[in-house]
Amino acid sequence: MRNGSAATKPTLCIVKPSEDPNAKELAEELSSMELIYKPQAFIPRGLTNVSNWCYINATLQALLVCPPFYQLLKSISSQTPLSKKTVTCSPIIDSFLQLASEFRPLSTKRGFVTKDVRHGPPFEPRHMYDMLGLIKSPLSEKGRQEDAEEFQSCVLNGLHDEMTQLISYFNDSAAPDAQSNGNNIEQDDSSSASEELGNEDQSVDEWEEVITTKKNKSAVTRRAGSSKTPVSEMFRGELCTAVYRPGQKVSVTYEPFFSLPLSVPPEHTWSVEDALLSLTDKETFVTDGQTKSDAFRQQTLETLPPVFILHLKRFVYDKSGGLRKIDKKVEYKTDLVIGKDLLSKSSKKLSTAHRTYKLFAVVYHHGEKATGGHYTTDVFHIGLSSWLRIDDHNIRTVHHTDVTRHNPSRTAYLLYYRRTDLG
Repeated sequence: MRNGSAATKPTLCIVKPSEDPNAKELAEELSSMELIYKPQAFIPRGLTNVSNWCYINATLQALLVCPPFYQLLKSISSQTPLSKKTVTCSPIIDSFLQLASEFRPLSTKRGFVTKDVRHGPPFEPRHMYDMLGLIKSPLSEKGRQEDAEEFQSCVLNGLHDEMTQLISYFNDSAAPDAQSNGNNIEQDDSSSASEELGNEDQSVDEWEEVITTKKNKSAVTRRAGSSKTPVSEMFRGELCTAVYRPGQKVSVTYEPFFSLPLSVPPEHTWSVEDALLSLTDKETFVTDGQTKSDAFRQQTLETLPPVFILHLKRFVYDKSGGLRKIDKKVEYKTDLVIGKDLLSKSSKKLSTAHRTYKLFAVVYHHGEKATGGHYTTDVFHIGLSSWLRIDDHNIRTVHHTDVTRHNPSRTAYLLYYRRTDLG
């Protein structure tokens, strides 16, 4: 409040879609949304950090340079005007729309020279921080451990949840007699679409099916219920876990993810490719009544997402229960091809083009300790055709070799790749 004369900011309440006057228009837009994978350049801006929000700022910069994500936000913004609200059913969507509105598209007129691009003034994304408090996220608690991947998981799952609820609301509104026919799919307030994406503390609705392979071997498959939203369409991949026990049907479970967690402790893990291969290692175990390992489970990739986010798990708990950082060199390149040996049997038919990715952002963690440190981001700016290093409000150009070169003072934590055949 300035000089004690500014009007008090209206209290914002979270409500159901049916109680949000803007919900129908937003829901209709999301229901018919077609993703645009062609990169759209925008004027880069730094984000000021006044309260240890570097992990949020770094993640936001990486997400914004994701072509379909930025295009999605700008498309919604053009259809649904932002206004001062007192109620909303989509606080996370609202906060990202407001964020995207701060980044103006870059001119592509004839005669435009990329070297003439100037950075916009930095600003504080206060609305994003306020949103965490509004949705009562644990990330808003003071003194809590800061984690870029945890924030990303919070907002991507939250966006997916809100979009699922809105699309369900729109479908129900378009078919008013659907409920009487037993087809009402609107979510109950106690459920959450984010249960589909690795929340182990909550139950997940699954369907089970018995399938027969070409060799006449039976397999029981379990798959989490999957709702489709623009966010899941661009980020969601799927892991396949097969369990083999002597004399029993193969048990197959499909688990969706928005970012793929990769362990880095193994001695043979020195590159992203090594970490991906380790993901598919067979894990043996002993079944009931046996004295030695007679069964095994194995993970493979069932679905490759258009935008592939890799999470290098550098923070682990030691035997004493303390959190420590694994500060080891893990090589990665700007080009990534997912080998067929990483894919499930049903996905091995994917073409090379479908398995080829290009790096467009990296979130780094600085510091030796897991508790604390600093986060920065490198992003590829399509308008400049070069990489930018963003450290809160500071932005500078870097060579692509600096992005992939190992630096003991900072370690790659999140890697963002996009499929090269899209856009």
